[in-house]
Amino acid sequence: MTGGIRQVDRSRVHAVCFSELPPQAGHPLHHYDAARHRWLFGPYAVCIARHAAEALGARPVLYLPDEAWKGLADNDRFRFQLHQPPQVDRTREREWRIPADVDLRRLEPRDVLFVTRTAAEAAIIRKIGPWRARAVDATPIA
Repeated sequence: MTGGIRQVDRSRVHAVCFSELPPQAGHPLHHYDAARHRWLFGPYAVCIARHAAEALGARPVLYLPDEAWKGLADNDRFRFQLHQPPQVDRTREREWRIPADVDLRRLEPRDVLFVTRTAAEAAIIRKIGPWRARAVDATPIA
């Protein structure tokens, strides 16, 4: 899972957003989303192993039409993402959400990877914490 953007959905639940895309696949999706007033898929990412993210409550987003919102159970509403193609279609993001803040210190260091723009930035991350880090242009990690 790649990501780390914190947002509030229409149910007023804070969630941290991730994508199941590997970092190199998200790079071509880098753009400014005027509807959300933010950049998406930048050269920086926090990646969490899927099993670790699921243990924190990560679930895939539900891409649904607006009228489906009312029928969702309260505990699934944080997963709702408006889907009204062709005007609104974010399925290529392959988003997951965790309905809480994420404290990386609770995770095994092997389950966290920071992706940075440069090798020098990756080296700084490795100095300040136990996590792995690599530059976006580095060889993909298997």
